[in-house]
Amino acid sequence: MLLRVAAVSLALLAAGACQPAVRDADRTRDVRDVPALTRQLAHPDAVVRFAAASTLCRRTDSAAATALIAASRDEAAVVRAIACAGLGVARDAAATAARHACLEDPDPSVRAAGLRALAAAGDHDAAATVRASLQDTDAGVVRSAAVASGRLADRAAVPTLLRLLDHPAPGVRSAAAWSLGVLGDHAAVGPLVRGLGDSDAAECAVLLDAVGRLGAVVAASAVAQVAATGHPSLAPQVPFVLARVSTPEGLAALLDNRAPAVRAAAALALGVAGVESLRARLVVALSDPAPTVREHAALGLGFLGASTEVDRLQAAAGGDPEPVVRDAAVLAVAMAGSPRATAASRLRDALEQPDADVRMRATELLGLLRAGDSVEALRAVAQHDVSDKVRAAARLWIDRIIDADV
Repeated sequence: MLLRVAAVSLALLAAGACQPAVRDADRTRDVRDVPALTRQLAHPDAVVRFAAASTLCRRTDSAAATALIAASRDEAAVVRAIACAGLGVARDAAATAARHACLEDPDPSVRAAGLRALAAAGDHDAAATVRASLQDTDAGVVRSAAVASGRLADRAAVPTLLRLLDHPAPGVRSAAAWSLGVLGDHAAVGPLVRGLGDSDAAECAVLLDAVGRLGAVVAASAVAQVAATGHPSLAPQVPFVLARVSTPEGLAALLDNRAPAVRAAAALALGVAGVESLRARLVVALSDPAPTVREHAALGLGFLGASTEVDRLQAAAGGDPEPVVRDAAVLAVAMAGSPRATAASRLRDALEQPDADVRMRATELLGLLRAGDSVEALRAVAQHDVSDKVRAAARLWIDRIIDADV
């Protein structure tokens, strides 16, 4: 029975069974009647109770909250955990008390769910309680507490978060790094930069995001070293971080780097940062021997609004031997032809391009910009684009923009 409950709970959680309804209102359309679900919470089978609770936690009405409060006291930990997670959207006193009660649960998954709910509810009065959970013996609970500290803007948690950068669990280290970036404490810059050199790709991505949020120029050389590795999962993120931590002079120097991956990252970073004074360097980079540099130079010009370089970009779009460069140039031409004032708005216009690969790249770049005002445009892509891969990419980036933690 326990294995059966665990298997079902993992499957439902992986499918997003308890995402708050406020994050995706469309999901409430198929939710069943609350009284019927409430009756199922009394079913002898824990799998049925779990399924009912996971459906209820997609609701925002008071009746669902009342049912979830009761379910948070269920005998099965998986039911209590899913119910606690669903209480993040309720704001009444009873729900607040239930969230705090979850933190006293003997099962760590319930305590972690309670912390996520406190953060989702924006319960800033609970900051000290969350901070105490940073000392929990379970790594999953500590990770949830670290994320919650960032979401609740608890600057008093910074000393403990700094110590957690050395925690043996990678998930805890990543959560601490994310929160330190969100909290904007520059005391974290040194430890975060040191971590860039000896972490795996997943952890490095979180460290890069934190460093970028802090915008510390001293981190520029370390970020460039990450670029030099050419790691495929980090390469898309690096230019956006470089744009935040580098000076124009520093980016210009990186354009002369021997590593193509570094030159490519610098080229796109120049565009993202809006460094108009180095536009001519990007035009030169369109002839770089490395395809990745030509690709990123074209995109950099697109970000700048490359109206004066349209002929060069059109030539690349039609004549470059590498498809990835041609696609980037087509996107850059589309951005150059848009009258919009910002790069994000020009990328949104490019979501209408006929080529699926071009729309895919525009979707990715919008996601990497983390522009909240682009979510509605990405929702339209996720629902209506004719390409399966573009729709999937749009859904991925919507989740990352809306729920941008680790």
